[in-house]
Formats: sequence, C-alpha cells, structure tokens
Amino acid sequence: MHDTDLSRGEVGAQLLGQVAPLSLGLGLMLLFGLADSWFAGRMGEAQLAALALGSTVLYVMSAFSHGIGQATAVLAGHAYAGKDTERLRRVVGQALALGVLFAAGLALLTWVAAPALLGLLGGRDAALAEASRYLWAALPGLPLFYLLMTLYGTLNGLGQSRVFGRALLAGFAASLCLNGLASLGIGPLAPLGVTGLAVTGCLVQGALACWLLRAALRLPALRGWRGSDLRPTLAGCAELARLALPAGSTYLFVAAGGYILFAFVGRFGDTAMAGALLGFRIEQVFLVPLIALGYAVLGLVAQSHGAGRRARVAEALRVATRLGLWLALALSALLYLSAPWLAGGFSRDAGPAAVATDYLRIVCLGSFGYALMITAGQALQGTQRPAANFLGGAGRHLVLQPLLLSGAVSGAGAVLDDVWWSVALGCLITGAVMTWSAHRRLRPVAGLPVTDPRG
Repeated sequence: MHDTDLSRGEVGAQLLGQVAPLSLGLGLMLLFGLADSWFAGRMGEAQLAALALGSTVLYVMSAFSHGIGQATAVLAGHAYAGKDTERLRRVVGQALALGVLFAAGLALLTWVAAPALLGLLGGRDAALAEASRYLWAALPGLPLFYLLMTLYGTLNGLGQSRVFGRALLAGFAASLCLNGLASLGIGPLAPLGVTGLAVTGCLVQGALACWLLRAALRLPALRGWRGSDLRPTLAGCAELARLALPAGSTYLFVAAGGYILFAFVGRFGDTAMAGALLGFRIEQVFLVPLIALGYAVLGLVAQSHGAGRRARVAEALRVATRLGLWLALALSALLYLSAPWLAGGFSRDAGPAAVATDYLRIVCLGSFGYALMITAGQALQGTQRPAANFLGGAGRHLVLQPLLLSGAVSGAGAVLDDVWWSVALGCLITGAVMTWSAHRRLRPVAGLPVTDPRG
C-alpha cells in the first residue's frame, strides 16, 4: 500500500478522483442508518418513531467524532506534505487515544441522561420506552464510532480514501444480514425490535475498527508507529483540540438543528416525526457526493497548504465550487423525481411516506446551499481556519433556522410544508455567505509567493 501526494497535479482531476471512493465510504455510512429505517419501518410506525428519537440523540453525541476526524486529516496531511513522519505518527496516535477516551466518557454521561435527552424531543410514551432501550444498547458502540472516524481522517489526510470505502462495503453487507436476524427474528431466534439494530451496529463497528487500524498501520508513512505514540501530551491534545473543537461544534450545531427541527415537527404528531426521519435519511444519501467533494477538498487543501502552495489552495476552492453547483443541480433533479418511489419503499404506512415525499421535493432546493457551505467550509478548514465552519453552523442552526421555523409555524393555518421551506431557505442563505467569505480569505495576494509557508 502506498501514500498519495495531493499537493501536486491537476486539481479538478484529483478532486474527481477522490469523490468516488469518498462517496462510497460516506454513502455506506449513511446507508447503515437508512437500512435501520427500513427494518424499523417494517415493524411499524411506533418503532420508526422510536428509532427517530434514539438516533437523533446518538447523532448529537457523535458530533465531535467528525471534528476529531477532520482535525486528524488536516494535521496528518500537513505532516505528510512536510515529510515529517515522526510528527505524523504522533498526531495519529494521540488522535486515536483522545477520541476513544472522550467517547467513553460521553457514552457514560449519555447513559445517565438518556431519559431527559429523549424527553426533550417530545415523543409519545410508547415510542420513548422503545427509544430508551435502543439508545442504551447502542451506547457501547460510541467509542468504536469515534475510533472509526479518526481512522477515516487519517486515511483521508494521506489520500487513502479507497481503503475506507472497501471496509464499509463489507461492513454494510454484514449489517444487513445481522439486522435481519436480530430485529425481525428468524427460526428459533426471537425478534429484538429496534434494540437488535443497535446491537448489530456495535458488532459491525468493532470489526470495522480492527480492519481499518490494521490498514492504516501498513501505510509506509506510518511504519515504525509505536505504542508510545498513543500517550497523550498537553501540546498534542491542544493542537488537536484547536481544530477538533470548532469542527466538532459545527456538527454539534447540525445535531442541535435536528433537535430543533424535530421539536417543531413534533407538534404535528408521530406521523410527521416518522415521515421527517425518512425524508432526512433519504436526503442524506443524496447529499453524499457533495459531502464527499468537501472531504476531497479538505485532504487536497491540507496537503497543498502544508506544502506552502497558496495558489493551488485558491484554485481548489474555485474548481470545487463549480463542481459542487453542477452536482447539486443533478442531485436535486433526481431527488425531486424519485421522491415518491423512495419514500413509499421505506414505509408500509401511507402517512409517513407522504410526509417524506413533500419534505424531499421542497428541501432538495437547498442542495445548492449545501454545495456552497461544504466546499467553502472544508477549504478553510484545510488551511487550519475552523472559525468559518463554526460561525456558519452556529448562525444557521442556532439563529437563522429557529427564526425561520418560528415564523413558519406561527400562523393559525401553519402546515408542514412551511417548515420544509424554511429549511431550504436557511441552507441557501448560509451557503451564499460562507462562499463569499471563503473566496475573499483564500484568494491569492499580489506579491506573496505561492510557496509562502503561511499558506
């Protein structure tokens, strides 16, 4: 297995070359959740609502795994481009240790606070009881998920995204088989309901963590890695935290936005909650190529910035913005046309399917905003400027979106479609602002050498 230098070569070709394997890996991660929704939908509306509640809490608790993964990708890419293999091994080791220890403590706190966290979402009694069982069974897998995301960041920073995709393809196939056995019951095995989905998730995550750790340690850049590299140091933790906390907070804002959205949707009943979950899960799958483009930008910019190639960083942002808008156009058209078929295939009840269809056909317009947010935010993150993602996430999910949602449901004749329109509008506004900021910050400066070490 060899490393990949992303600091040289044609930008567009390298971005497109990374999008496909990254899409496979990210798509399979989301398909795990979509498959859970399919199995829960076969069980009934109450079980689907319970999964919506429990998975929303897990999404919040996993937010900082993305921050640690992104920080690892940036720091690993910088160290690799600078030919500093000792620093690279130290960054990866400390990120793995910090991620697992943080997740273990977070899982314990979540186990204690689970009833209160679920109660905030406003589900009905039957759904809350089922959601509690699901959440308690899923929490042992939280440290494993943090480990997976840290390894993903390592591989992405070294241009090895294909490894992650292959591992998740095998994991997804195993998950489908285990979900059928655990949740529905086959032969003498009694069904475990949505709790079975949580148990199989933990098993698959453990196997994937072992696979990816072995693959990462076989890379030439990480050969000679020692157990002592796992020992946390104050300087190492501070370096990771400087990037991971703002990036993780961004995902926490996304998760908080989900809490806020479901709190507004909950006013319309369990059918609306179940349909919103279906729509949200399907939308996530369609957004995978855009998210993958963002991760490709992150890896390429991190290595280019580490090598001091400022003009290449600016070019990457320009090319990625154009690619993102074209991808958004194709994806939104496809999602609009296929929404009824997709929603109907994931629920045996007509009510949730109709809600999900309306959600998808309106919110797909926000994909242009997602394209702008993702490419701009990841380009700035790759140059160790996490504030843009942080401020964009906070502004959208904690300020703009609640204001738009409050306005949408304030009237006596408020309907669910008003909620969906507010979500799409929030994406478009935030994307436009972040793109303007990124292009302004990363444009080449006259008189500054393109190899300036400040990037």
